[in-house]
Amino acid sequence: MSTRPSSNIRSIAALLLLAALTVSPALAESQGPNSPGVIETPGFTSPDEAKVEDDVFAYGNGTSGNGLSAKSFGFSIPEGAIINGILAQVKRKSNYSDESRYSCDGFVTLKLGEESSEDKADYAPWPLESTWASYGGQNDTWGKSWTPAQVNDPDFTFTFMVSVFSWPPIAYAYIDHMKVTVYYTEATPPVTRLRNSNWRNATIR
Repeated sequence: MSTRPSSNIRSIAALLLLAALTVSPALAESQGPNSPGVIETPGFTSPDEAKVEDDVFAYGNGTSGNGLSAKSFGFSIPEGAIINGILAQVKRKSNYSDESRYSCDGFVTLKLGEESSEDKADYAPWPLESTWASYGGQNDTWGKSWTPAQVNDPDFTFTFMVSVFSWPPIAYAYIDHMKVTVYYTEATPPVTRLRNSNWRNATIR
């Protein structure tokens, strides 16, 4: 003999149906901080010293060079992800930090090919002690929409140019390390639907 399902059974079935129709929220993730595999320079001495944090410095002044361009960060952001923000960091110092002799940011950008971000330079004099400076952040894309393919490209570049203001004795800009962190949200997974939702017609034996 068949009977209609009890109210408890109908409630359980309704909850199962709701769970099956619910989409899991997209998860915010990050990769990094990653160090560069390649550093190019228009004139700094020992540019490769900025690949690792070890208190050994790449350095230059207003005559010998203007900064460093770091690339090959080794990111592997999943295809289809949304880039939410990029944090770029530099550990740097100057041997002078007064009104007449000091080092400061020249311009600070992210770049791929001919496409470049907004400039994040802070023109305050650098400290005498080696200190981290941060640019951008978890929800800052530097005025540009980035794709995973662009960020994953070995030529995706963090460019950090410096300005040195001095007369003898000469001020120098020192850079110990450069690194980048990428924040992203993976594509929303597809909705899973309950294939057989005809529970109202179920029979209990």
